[in-house]
Parts: sequence; C-alpha cells; structure tokens
Amino acid sequence: MTSKKQTLENQLGEVTFRKKLSEQHKGKKLYFEGQPTKDVILEEFQKRIEVTKEDFDKLLGKGLPLSPFLEIGAEKCQRAMFLVNKLGLNGFAADLSYESLKSARDFLKPLGFTKLPKRICLDAYHLPFRDNSIPLIFYYETLHHFPDPKPVLDEAYRVLRSDGALFFNDEP
Repeated sequence: MTSKKQTLENQLGEVTFRKKLSEQHKGKKLYFEGQPTKDVILEEFQKRIEVTKEDFDKLLGKGLPLSPFLEIGAEKCQRAMFLVNKLGLNGFAADLSYESLKSARDFLKPLGFTKLPKRICLDAYHLPFRDNSIPLIFYYETLHHFPDPKPVLDEAYRVLRSDGALFFNDEP
C-alpha cells in the first residue's frame, strides 16, 4: 500500500485559506462565517496555551530533552511562544503558511509574551533538518490535515533524535 501525500493544489489551497484566516484573526476583514474573529481567537489561544501547559508539565516530569523543539503546524505560534517565554525553551515554530507565521507578531503582546520562537515556513513532507537532530517534535491539531499522516510522521522520525520524543494532540 502506498502512502498518499497532500497534492500541491491542496497545499496552495491551504496557504490561501490561512492567509485570509490570518487577516480575519487580526480583525482586518471577515472572510469566513463560523471561523473565529480577533476577540474569539485570542480566547481560543488562551485555551490552547492552557492545554499546552498541562501537556508540557507531563513531558517535563518524564525528564525528556525538550530543547530545541520543533512544532509542525504552528500556525500563529501561540504554543511555541509559551514554551519560549514561560519554560525558557528554544525551538522552531513551523507551518506551511508564511502569513500565519508572520501574524504571530500581532498576537505576541495580547497573549502576554515578549519573545517569538524561530519561525520557519516549510513543507512537513520535507523537513529542512539533519537526521537525528531534534529532541522534541510535536503537532497540535495538525495531522488531520494530511490525507495520510504516515509520510509526515516518517519525516519527523527521520529528524527526531534517538533519545527524543514525538508528541501529538490531534483533537479538533
């Protein structure tokens, strides 16, 4: 059985959608009924940060190496911002959408943070890291975007350090 990858057309559609959604989240224009506006997304980000705090409290308790981390599907980087600002970790927030990553700056102060993680626009099927180089890779609400997550996870395992951890929470 062969793995099915996301097509270029699907990736371009995702990038176009995320660009408009970023503008909506910043309060510039309403593109999508039913998708969060600026005030609603800030509340949602706070909830996501709380879940991240709970998850990383558990990971910290396991004594795993957590830095540098790689978050794939970081969108506006709220989780990676938490790790950098509150836990003092270093790492990368990665997403296919440049506009999503760029808009992280607009949410930095409203979320109570001062530092951004390193942001990288990338394709999750082709990570720009050496084999066995990252001790923690994580995904939140991301894997369901891929027709088959296996190739994406295979690529993550390629760059994951042998003593590292792969973590995901894919509840929509």
